[in-house]
Amino acid sequence: MHSPALPAVSVSIITYNQRDLIGRAIDSVLDQRVDFEYEIIIGDDCSSDGTQAVLRDYARRYPDKIHLILHPRRYRREVPGRTNNTTNLLNCRGKYTAMLDGDDYWTDPDKLQRQYDRMEAQPELSMCLHDAQMVYDDPPAPGEDRLTYMSESVGGSETGQYTHEQLAVGSYLHPFIGSIMYRTAQLRDLPDWFYYIVAADYALILHLSRNGPVYYDAHPAAAYYISPQGFQRIFRKDLSILQQELRDTDIYATHFPATRHSSKLTRGKATLHWHLSQHYREKRQWRQTARHLRQMFRADRRFGLRMVFNPVRKLRGHFVSLSANRASRSAEKSAAIRS
Repeated sequence: MHSPALPAVSVSIITYNQRDLIGRAIDSVLDQRVDFEYEIIIGDDCSSDGTQAVLRDYARRYPDKIHLILHPRRYRREVPGRTNNTTNLLNCRGKYTAMLDGDDYWTDPDKLQRQYDRMEAQPELSMCLHDAQMVYDDPPAPGEDRLTYMSESVGGSETGQYTHEQLAVGSYLHPFIGSIMYRTAQLRDLPDWFYYIVAADYALILHLSRNGPVYYDAHPAAAYYISPQGFQRIFRKDLSILQQELRDTDIYATHFPATRHSSKLTRGKATLHWHLSQHYREKRQWRQTARHLRQMFRADRRFGLRMVFNPVRKLRGHFVSLSANRASRSAEKSAAIRS
């Protein structure tokens, strides 16, 4: 049961079939050095691999700190994990909420304290976030360029305050959901569209940032884990998910007008058309294949040329389509910023 005293910070962790990884995430939270009370809310989306047994063991050892929400079934006709995510967020009781996925983890034991102090000192902030290291489960393919830090995807980001419009454009920051801390009261009522949009992390950050400026710390304090079993890799082959993601771009344009000028959204739309073209190509549905290839070129001609005429550069997740020169320049800039 929850203790009667409200914690200063709630940490929301969501997980599904991550038996061998979830302990690492929980330990990285328990290792935090803080001078305030915090709780850990862990939501499991009816795992079938023994994850819940691991969670019960942690809850038994830390009954005053860890609170479990174990869903009894998988919910159909929704974006996978959405009920798990929203239930967790709405059960957070702290003044501030920090988020973490079950396969990611924090690398800095002072992360929570540093963000808490920042939010207390600057009440005008809607949230704060930081850079993250990229951790890959599998080795790189021949010729594949990989990022070391998330900030390299936008050429490096400097410590400081950013506006909602800058986040929406997508060329200033590449926010990582496992890095954010926000004011819990700002998310007590979730908009209806949030329940069926696919890229919930991006939408959540845009939604929150409308409440005030965002503070970004270039110091990497978390690890973003990328594996072949991750959501993006598995559901990139799910036609309904791809189609919904394409519809999501219209939702962004409607609710976040600043995204209409976003290079990130333009590239994202082109990427989705590429995946859809490959889906229909595998099924030998040539008319649909051609239609999505045309739409891809219409959205982002440069991206289309690279995907069609350079087969070595097949898309491998969100971040590995950058050229070696750009990745090198971004790494050098990011290193300079962190130093």
